[in-house]
Amino acid sequence: MIEILVATSIFQLKIKFILKGDMTVEIICKDVKKSIKIKDGFLSYKTIDVLKDINYVIKQGEIIAIMGAASSGKSTLINVLSGKDKVSSGKIYVDGESSIKRLQEISEVINSFQVNKLNSNESVYNNLVEFGKKIKIDEYDIEKKIVDLKNVLDFEKVINKKISELDDVYKIKVNIAISMLKNPSVLYFDNALIGLDSITKNTILKLLKRVNKEFKTTIVVASIDLMDVEKICKRVSVIQNGKIVIDGDFESVKEKYWSEKLVAITFNKSFNIPKGNFEIIEMSDYFLKVKINFSKCDFSLFINQFDINTIIDINISSLPLVEV
Repeated sequence: MIEILVATSIFQLKIKFILKGDMTVEIICKDVKKSIKIKDGFLSYKTIDVLKDINYVIKQGEIIAIMGAASSGKSTLINVLSGKDKVSSGKIYVDGESSIKRLQEISEVINSFQVNKLNSNESVYNNLVEFGKKIKIDEYDIEKKIVDLKNVLDFEKVINKKISELDDVYKIKVNIAISMLKNPSVLYFDNALIGLDSITKNTILKLLKRVNKEFKTTIVVASIDLMDVEKICKRVSVIQNGKIVIDGDFESVKEKYWSEKLVAITFNKSFNIPKGNFEIIEMSDYFLKVKINFSKCDFSLFINQFDINTIIDINISSLPLVEV
């Protein structure tokens, strides 16, 4: 069963999903006045349970990372929360009316930064105005929102330039601005950072943090890369096989789960197995791969047990998400 129970006020909406296996998903959004309810529903595709056994809360104004390997359920969870996915059975009610329209209205999902949805021959300003009209925003509200967005997203200098004249970073800023035009309560980034270079990623992540601060927009970033999300997210959730297996304060979770590293060492001759608190993952005559918890094992003491002249290469990496 899926049920959304709502406590409403002028400023916030509490949505609670109750799924099979005591799964609950709760999200609080701002500027929503109507109640939403899903009753007698279950989320599955072709008899496969996609989301299950989850207790999960998203609060208004948070910046959250949802992490997981491919096909772990990240996108499905976002699609449910944003109203893009319909439940396999049951109905969705908005103030007693069977509809998911309102849930869709308060959410915006960015899967990738699509330049092709912009009119390259028109200015940034005209693109924003035309998109605002397309989604039926009042002209006065469009103008007001453009002023706010160009200041927060820092594209005031290019507001009258054609899209074709912009570099990639500014095009991404315009994409974000378009997504923000309807003033969503929750902005979801579903693996949208994939393929961007590190400089562009850092720029976008800083912008998201500013959007969160200035507009009180809840930001949810789905990613497979810890380095992407740790820059701005104070909370991280890890999903595996449709289940939330880790959820908490980013620093606490990182210290507890990501303090474990994989250390691979290549030698030019045979070596003796060192002493210490570690787990051997792979070993051959000239190669050793171990799992080390850096909070429990002093890495310098570990590595100093080897003859430094016999070491050709050392590689340290985080555990794959499927092993966390």
